[in-house]
Amino acid sequence: MARLAFFGTPEFSLPTLEVVARFCREQKHELVLVVSQPDQEQGRGRKLLPPPIKIYAEKLGVTVAQPRSLKKNTHDGDSFYEYFVKTKIDLAVVVAYGKIISQRLLSAAPLGFVNLHGSLLPKLRGAAPVQRAIAQGEYETGISLMSMVLKLDAGDVFDLIKTPILASDTSVTLFRRLSWLGAHLLYQHLDDLLHKAILAQPQGEIGLSYASMLNKEEALIDFRLPGQKIAHLSRALDPWPNLYGFIAHKRVKFFDGFFIGGVPKNKQEPGTIMCLGQFLGLRTIDGIVYFQRMQVEGKTILPISEARRGMHVNIGDRISHL
Repeated sequence: MARLAFFGTPEFSLPTLEVVARFCREQKHELVLVVSQPDQEQGRGRKLLPPPIKIYAEKLGVTVAQPRSLKKNTHDGDSFYEYFVKTKIDLAVVVAYGKIISQRLLSAAPLGFVNLHGSLLPKLRGAAPVQRAIAQGEYETGISLMSMVLKLDAGDVFDLIKTPILASDTSVTLFRRLSWLGAHLLYQHLDDLLHKAILAQPQGEIGLSYASMLNKEEALIDFRLPGQKIAHLSRALDPWPNLYGFIAHKRVKFFDGFFIGGVPKNKQEPGTIMCLGQFLGLRTIDGIVYFQRMQVEGKTILPISEARRGMHVNIGDRISHL
């Protein structure tokens, strides 16, 4: 009987934790530890709330650890390392945990640490592979099952599974699909991992790229960009930080963009409102980008036809940066 640990924090990790727990029940192994980030203050009331993984693990009756640090010579890091060693974990599974795992921890499990990463490695290593795949206009992405090493997302790959990126995909929908695909991929190989019956292949350097963390600054709509890029960004930055601009001095967030090029050139500057009905159409340097939903500051996300009610906005107005 093997002893397993699971490291994860957000909702994206839940399907994998579910299949790890199911696999352990079916095959008479033991899920002995779940590790997540500490509870965080959320909402206007700044109420301290547990991460989704903690909630589910407690329902399973599994011990949950939430160290604030895994670093050596820190109180939490040293205490957790000692506990992890005493727990005698054979294999650890990591999905969107959110902290760098130290080398001493990686070496403490005889069968190692395996990770599900949301790209087709070595493409888009790093913090935001799902969002960057959409922002870059990729047609395909996937999940890679890899061994963990200290260098960021550089471990050997056991297997991967692909999925197309749909024109309607946002980060929300693509994350959801990848989370289940990753869980399925791991479930297929868990027994082989425990018996060392699967070989991993080095990633190599061909196609290597990095997916940097998202930041609020890139969410301000930039009409120097091609229209297709703006449309992709509206989907990649949903649900955070959300593409935005200003209409009548109010911050407005834009959602579900799509682009139509080849529109005849005229005197309107990029950012000019060209259509205001079922869609909000904005002139770009090479066509018109249309949005299907928007959120006026202080209000909820609504279809364009509803969101613009009560706003002083007309065709010919321009989206501003202030």
